[in-house]
Formats: sequence, C-alpha cells, structure tokens
Amino acid sequence: MKSKRYPLVCRFCLKLQDRLTTHLQRVCMKKCTKEQIENEVDKARASITKHLWEGRVYEFSELRDIITKDEELANLIQLLESRGCFVRNKPSATMAGQTVPQQAVVLPTASTQEDMEEDMDTVEPQDPLFSPETGIRWEGKLRKTMKEHGLYEKHNTDSDLLSGFKKYLRDDHGIPNCKQEVDNVARFLYFMDPQEPGLQFVRDIEKTRSFFTKLSHIGLKKQTVANYLKNLKRFLRYIIYNTTLRSTDTLLHRDCRAYRSDLGDFQKSIGKQMSKEITGKRYTQMAKSSQTPQDCLRILHVAKKDFLEAIAKGTVNEELDTSQSLLILYYLQSLLMLKHLQRAGVVKNMKVSEWVKREECVLTTGGDRSRFFVIAVKVHKTATQQVATFSLNEEEQHWFHIYFTQIRTRFLNSLLMAEDDPANDKFFISTSGNPIYNPSNDMMRLHKKYNVPNVTGQVARHTFETAPKCGFTNEEKSIIADYLAHTTAASEKHNRFGQPENICRAATLLSKLARVGDSSRSDAESALSSTHTRSVATSGTCPEMSELDTLNLFIQQHPVSLEGEIPKGKIRKVITGVHDRQCYDKWREMQEKMRIDYVLAYFPRRQPSSHQIVKYIEKQGWQNNKPSVEKITELWQPQEAQESIKDNKHIKKLVKSQKWKGLLVTDDGDKGRRVVTTRKFQKGEVVCDYHGTIVTAAEGKEMMKTLSKEEMGCFFFFKNSQGKKLCMHAQTFPCHCHPDRDTFGRQTNHSRKRKNLHPEVHKMDLGGKKEYVILFTALKDLDVNAELLLDYGIGRKSFLGEGRDLVGLEG
Repeated sequence: MKSKRYPLVCRFCLKLQDRLTTHLQRVCMKKCTKEQIENEVDKARASITKHLWEGRVYEFSELRDIITKDEELANLIQLLESRGCFVRNKPSATMAGQTVPQQAVVLPTASTQEDMEEDMDTVEPQDPLFSPETGIRWEGKLRKTMKEHGLYEKHNTDSDLLSGFKKYLRDDHGIPNCKQEVDNVARFLYFMDPQEPGLQFVRDIEKTRSFFTKLSHIGLKKQTVANYLKNLKRFLRYIIYNTTLRSTDTLLHRDCRAYRSDLGDFQKSIGKQMSKEITGKRYTQMAKSSQTPQDCLRILHVAKKDFLEAIAKGTVNEELDTSQSLLILYYLQSLLMLKHLQRAGVVKNMKVSEWVKREECVLTTGGDRSRFFVIAVKVHKTATQQVATFSLNEEEQHWFHIYFTQIRTRFLNSLLMAEDDPANDKFFISTSGNPIYNPSNDMMRLHKKYNVPNVTGQVARHTFETAPKCGFTNEEKSIIADYLAHTTAASEKHNRFGQPENICRAATLLSKLARVGDSSRSDAESALSSTHTRSVATSGTCPEMSELDTLNLFIQQHPVSLEGEIPKGKIRKVITGVHDRQCYDKWREMQEKMRIDYVLAYFPRRQPSSHQIVKYIEKQGWQNNKPSVEKITELWQPQEAQESIKDNKHIKKLVKSQKWKGLLVTDDGDKGRRVVTTRKFQKGEVVCDYHGTIVTAAEGKEMMKTLSKEEMGCFFFFKNSQGKKLCMHAQTFPCHCHPDRDTFGRQTNHSRKRKNLHPEVHKMDLGGKKEYVILFTALKDLDVNAELLLDYGIGRKSFLGEGRDLVGLEG
C-alpha cells in the first residue's frame, strides 16, 4: 500500500506538485545543486505545516478589517469554507445574510510618512543593524492622535478609483513602491466622504482646508503635510488627464481643474512654512552640534575591527552570516556619507555600471605615489545641482569589490527573478534584493549598534566645511570648498576641478583635515585607522592584528592568481609577521584550488587520463604549487548536459529580445570595449548568444574576401544535422530585427588561453519559425566583473557535438 503523499507548492511556478523534488530537478531548479533543491523542499514542507496549523481557521473580525462590503465578505467566507477552512465568531446577522453596519478600513502600516523612510530587512530584531518588524502597531502617539481626529481611517485601496491611481503611479511614473502615496490619498478621500471614494470633494474647498489644518495642528511636520498635498495633486492630475472624465462629465472635469489650481496656492503657503521649519531645525542642529571631523568619523573607527573581520572572511570566500553582510553594507554607506561627504541621494542611486566604469588615477605627492579609483554618479536626487564624483583609495576599493562580488550577489539571489528588475542596476541593495530605501536610516542603525551618538551626513558636511584649516594653503582650501559645494557653478568657476586628479586631491586633503587635532583619540581607536593599520602591518610588528586581518591585508597586496608567485619569506614577513605560516599555507591553498578548477574546466565531458592531465599542467608552465593529478582525477565529474536547451522558453525569449541579463559593455580606454559580468554564472550556463544572419558557407567565404583579418571574427562556419555547410555572420550592424542595440555576442573579445565561453549550435522554434542559434555557454564558473572571452580560432569538433570538423578562423 502506497503511503499518503501530500502535494507541495513550488514557489517558483506557484503550482501544486505531487513530487516536488523531481519537479525542481527537471524544471524550476535544474541548474541548482542537490543541496539547494533539498533546502527548497524543506521550506515547502515547513510552509505546508504552518498552513495546517495556522492557515485554516480565521477570525471574522480579521476579515472584516480587510473587507468592508457585506456581499464581498460573504463571498470570501463562502470561498474559504468551500476549501476546507473555518471562520469563527461570525455574527448571526451575517450568517442570515442581513446587513452589518459598514466599518472603515483601518490598515495601519509600519511605513507611514511620520516614520520617515525605513528599509525593512527581515532578520533578528534584537540586533540594532536590523530594521524593526512590520506589523500592526498602535503605540505611536502620532498615529493615535490621527485616529482620534478621524485622519487615519482610509478607504479600501483596491477600489476602482484608487487601484487605477496605483496603476498610474507604477506604469506612468515608474514608482513600484507607491503604497504610501495611495494610502495618503485614501485617508484624504475617507475624511471627505466616509461612505465611498469619489470626486465630489473638489466642490468643498473649505473641508479640504480643514483636513490639512488638522494635520498641522495635531503635530505633523510641515514636510509631511506638503507630501499629502503633493500626493493629492498627483491624484488629480491622474483624474484630469488619464481618465475619461473629460468626455463623461465635463462639469466635474472643469471643477477638478479649478480645484487643482486652488491647491497650488495652498501648496505655496505650506511650502514657505516648511522652509522655515527646515531652516529652524538645521539651525538648532548646527547650534547644538560641537562636532569635530574626528567625531563625525568616530563610528567608522569603532566599527572597523568587526568590519575588517567580515571583509577578511569575504576575501577568502568564507560564508558570511546576515549580520556581517549588513555590517559591510551599512559601513560602506556610512563611509561615503561621513568620510567622502556624499549626500544620501548619491549613495542610494549609485549604479553598477558606474562602479564598473570607475577610473583609476595615480596621484604623486611629495615623491609618494598613491592609487585612487574615481567614481561618478550621474543620476541622483539632491538639494543642489551636484556633480557627484568621489574617489576611493586602494583599501576602500578592495572593500567595495568584496561587497560587489560577495554580498550584493547574495542579496540579489534572495529575490526570485531579481535580475529581470531594472532597479537592480543599483549598486547598494538590501537583504530583500531590492534597492536600499534610505541610507541615512542605515547609518543611524550602525551608530545605534555600537552605541555611538548619531551623526548625519548633513552635519558631517557642515563640520568639515567649518573646521579650522590651519596649515592649509589657499589653493587647498579652495579645493576642499569646491568639493563640498559640489555645484555646477563651482565646476564652471574651476574648470579643472572635475578632473580625476583634483577629486583625488580633495579626498587626500579631507583625510588630512580629519587627522588635524587627532591626538586625543585613544590608542585602541587609532590602531583601527587605515593609515595606522597599513604602517604597522608594513613594520611586521602588530600583535593586535588577527590572523584574518593579516591575511586580508596580505591578499590585498599580493592577490591570488593562476600565474602568480608567492613572495619570498623576508618580503612576506613584512606584512604577515607572526601569522606568516598561516598566510603562506592559505595563499597556496587558494591558488591550488584555482588551478584545479582551471584544469577541470578544460576536460568538461570526458574523464581525462593521468597522462593528459600531466601534459596539460606542463603546458601551463607552472613551476611551483602544481595541482595533484590524483586530486584532479578524484574531483572530476562530467559536465551535466543541459536538458532541452532548444525548448527552454526563457532562453528563446532572450534570443528574440537580445536583453541578456547580468552583462555590461564597458570601455576601458587602453583595453577598448569589452563585455563583463554583473552577476555570477555557473559552469555550463547559457550566458548569451551570437546574433547574426545565416547564409551558406560559400556565400560567407565570398563575403570574407572583401574583409580585413580583424573583421573575420564576425563569421562562424558550421554544419547542420544534414551535413549542409552554413555560416552565421554579424557584419550587418545594427541588425534589422534589433536596430536599437549592439548585441553582446559580437562584442566578445578573443583569447585562446583565457577563454571562458564555448559556442554551441541549436535549432530553435522562434515564433513558429525554426532558426539556427549559436549559444555561448560558460566553460567555468564566472565571478562578478569577469570579462567574457572566446577563442575565435576554434579547430575542434562541431558545435553540435557530433564529431564534424568546424572550419576555424583566426580573429
């Protein structure tokens, strides 16, 4: 007798599966490891268990809070009960189908305007780095006051009027997180007419004024009141220009236009009050603040020890827990706002493409050469027209690299299909996989965790601007002033300021300014500063540095690579000191693993013999730290055949749209244009395709006669399953089917030794028409920021893998 099998829900396709493990292996997680699939099945079992315990019995009062209309509520109860659920404490009136007095929909949220912007991370609430859990909370004094004055109740946001406004914000204005704006309008509409949301409020300007006056009197800030006004005006704009009101009710349409005009006058009055409020707040804040540059940077010194430990673990590819990952995220945000004095809008809107295109700059000062990396953020919201350019030193650049390759990738993978979201081009993202919401709040959490008085970015900028600059020349003072001003006028006044050298000089001068009068800092704090850490490490006498810190610094100075050689003992011990043996062994271990993976990638499908492995290793010219033949033989596994690539709907969609995810074209000047990855790719995964036009081999050779040798890389010759010789070329640019884009495949550079892509021909059904497609698959696991490289002169087997010779061309 078969045991009872409970169906489980696949969270990817949202379908019930009788055998979830098999389904995941064959469909939704076929590229994942066995351990990942087992973890997903465990989550599904836990979910069904939770549903059995908590998801079958509902309180009538809970449903009433969500749905106010009796007919809709009765239909929901009937649906729940028909599916095996129970609703308790139902009133007799409802049971009999009688009318129950309608109640207001009161849905308090944790993201109200009064709370300002919160970036909610679903992790342990006891750690100050983590945001508080969202939920129904009425302990806020302001919320209670709003409820007492009838200002907090709101209409159901799923009504036709409000749902249309929500769609307008998302589609036309590109605001995915528009809940707060819709809620504000829903509260206003409820105040004007508690029965149902409508447009008759445009004929009652006095009651409108009463609503906004009450908001001010109960203690809401003028900026919050102004936000309510702005939301209401945007709602009216939607009604006036994006609905059929003009044709269905001309008179009401005219009243809406007049009402919106009246709101403009009221908005000007609120704006003046808001300006006074903000100015008074800033004055009070600055008057009370007796901060020094050292006070502003205190949190960076206090948190640096824990931060460096987390960075060291990331450097050696050790797994980081959520707390350490968040520490790195918040520390880097604070570094930009407190040390580099960037506004929160710059941090929030910094993009991956801007990080990848950072410009290296070497600054020579007093005979010392220092490397910096200059980053320019183009699109951001700030109080002024800002040229957002800043520079990172080598150590800071390494920190950002660890975040980008380790932390950000992990956060991004926590969100299903996050790579399809355009917002994921943002450099800083939260644990949910979405772009960060408010960097100032993240920095405040970091201060709270280490019990350090909070310093805002605005206070830091003011402090550095007004700090005494004894010993600085007039030119140096001018550079600091221009950097802090960050206005277009400053750039026009000093047209050289926008050059990378001046940005680096400004960063150097700000660091110097922070060190002035720094003698009062304790020895423990100064030991954590970057300059002191480097100087102590250089002397080789740092008993305070842990093994992880030392290894982090050593790998930073001598990165692990396939061809690299570890420094000799005397040179090595200058950095490693008492941890020399541990760092030496770890460095060699990391290089050996890298070389083993490299050798395994060369033999993807057939197990190599010992002679083949030895011959290939000798070909690389490695003199020391050669990988063991026995270990390679033991670790070798055949590359898993990708199941039905030609029938994969996702790949077909990408081939037709040419919108391949996780890739970016950069121009490095010396190296020229190249294609790099912005996410990790697994070995054997389809990276992109070679998009071109199919002609016969004879036609392709005729076209080649008119081309130079450098242009021949645009031709691929292959045989189809019937043995017919064909050619795919990408000489036509742009192609007729994608005139708006330059495809990734034709921009991939050539390398015979460092190639990481392999081409394969597939015949796919694209829109009812069978077409040949050349797909580029990863020869090995590709990390973030890896350049895509292909061997143009392939002289092996056919792409189809059926033993046919392929005519290769030297590119």
